[in-house]
Order: sequence, then structure tokens, then C-alpha cells
Amino acid sequence: MTVILDTRWDISLEATYRVAWRGENVRISDAAMQRITASRTSFLNLIENDPTAVIYGVTTSMGELASQRLTPEERDRHARLKPFPAATAFGDELPERVVRAIVLARLTNFIEGHAATTPRIAKAVAHMLDGGPMPRVAAAGQGGAGEILALYPLFAQLSTAFDLQVKERGSLINGSPCGAALIADSALAARRRLKLALKSFALSSGARKASIDSAKPPFCGRYARCWWGPAKGAATTRHP
Repeated sequence: MTVILDTRWDISLEATYRVAWRGENVRISDAAMQRITASRTSFLNLIENDPTAVIYGVTTSMGELASQRLTPEERDRHARLKPFPAATAFGDELPERVVRAIVLARLTNFIEGHAATTPRIAKAVAHMLDGGPMPRVAAAGQGGAGEILALYPLFAQLSTAFDLQVKERGSLINGSPCGAALIADSALAARRRLKLALKSFALSSGARKASIDSAKPPFCGRYARCWWGPAKGAATTRHP
């Protein structure tokens, strides 16, 4: 199965479950690719025709040198830098499903043109979800600004396939796809935990022959559907 991405709203919990947990691949729709191309064209027109435009990491340097304006020649040279220097995170690795979720979340910034990246980068990121081995991303040592210490190693290998153009590197390493992916993964992992907890409470209630009152409203009406099982004194609980 393939998850088709047309807008950012297509990257839902269900899509994350299919791509990250079940290993399905993704495809960016033709309409989305057209938006990415149009946004890229508009962005290039802006920086080429407006010398006063200030865009961090594009018309300026980065970090402590952010106040330094770049000439067109410096801009192109700056764009070709590979995302290797800060790929220094360490510690236990994130599960592969979480890494896949981060890659999927990265596409959220691409498919409606907000990142002003190129169509080739968008396709390359989507291709990372085609079933090949995922890059290793450490779960610890993330002490840098934003999420770049996780995103550098995630997309470093991909960047070696290209002579990077302006904004491409920034579109890969900026933003917060890691946080979005981790929240989504937590939500997916917690889906059945309430149901499991209710069943556990019901079993413990039956084991100690609790009063039937514990299985009556407001508990049942608010949290679950409860009823008495066939065995006298055995409460069972079902999540709605």
C-alpha cells in the first residue's frame, strides 16, 4: 500500500501509523509537486530581484554570523555546504518507526510549498520511506539549537547525492519534525492503553469481589461501558 500526500492534512495519525509502524511507502501527488515547483520559482524570484530581502541561512549566514549578509556568490557557496559538521549526536538510537515518522513529518513542510525547497529534494525525502534501511538517529545528546543534531545525521547521506542549491539544506535540517513525530508515536502507542487499564481494573475488581456499585455510574457512564459478567461478583469493563 502507498500513502498519497496531496496536502499537509494528509499526514494524520492514521497515515503515520501506516508509514511508520506498518512500513508503507509514500508518494507525493502531482498537484503537490506542482505547488512545490511554483513555490520554489516564487522564492528564487524574490531573492534574485529584491536585494533587501533578509532570509536566515539564505541571504545571511547562520548562527553567530546571522547578521552577515551574503553576496550572490557567497550564497551559492554557502548553499553547497553538506550537513556533516553537527552530526555529532550520541547515545541509544531511536526506533526505526520513529525515524520513519520524522521523515514523514519532514514532508509536511514540503508538500504545500512552505519550505521553498526543490522538487528533487521532496522526492528524495519521500524515497527514503520506500523500504530501505533508515539512517541511525541518536535519542540522546540533542543539546543544540532546534532539532539539527538529529536532522543532520538523518539527512546527511541524502545530501551527498546532490550539489546542493540555495535553501535545500535548510529545508532538511530546520523546523521540528522530530517533536511532531515523537508526539504522534506516543499517541499511537497509547491508543490501547486505556482499554488495557480498564480491563485490568475490571479483573482486579472481580478478584476481590468488589461491590457492584463500583461498576455503576458515574464511573461507567463517564469512562466506559461496564456490566456484570456471568460469574457472580465478576465485573467486566469495555471501552466505548
